[in-house]
Amino acid sequence: MNSRDELQRAYLDTTFVAFALDSEIRIRVGQQNTALNDLLRKHGASTWAFITAYNPGSVLLDSSENEQRQKQLESDLRACGYVLILGAGEPGTNDSPAERSVLVLGMERGEAEGFGRKYEQNAIIFGTEKGFPELLWIQ
Repeated sequence: MNSRDELQRAYLDTTFVAFALDSEIRIRVGQQNTALNDLLRKHGASTWAFITAYNPGSVLLDSSENEQRQKQLESDLRACGYVLILGAGEPGTNDSPAERSVLVLGMERGEAEGFGRKYEQNAIIFGTEKGFPELLWIQ
């Protein structure tokens, strides 16, 4: 994908899935999510971010390199004390594989953007309780 318009379409067509203990929480940009709001309340959080370390700058890496990057991201987030819910970004097209990701509870916007930059992502998904999930451009 070369243009920002193509990337935006891809992000908007993606379903961001968090694998909660008893269900999947399926997040879409611009759509409120009751299950996500319930999860935030359960953990006493009002903000969240959905982040991956896969395929920096939308450049496809091999699976072992992506996994190594993702494990480092999750380790960095845990070291900061965040509650993590493992997940995946499921593209709207069948030609792209899902990207392992993480839903981070209680993360503020600026810090989420910082992790997005550190892991060289074009964008991340961010939201607040009762708000609409937003696509935040990093690069």
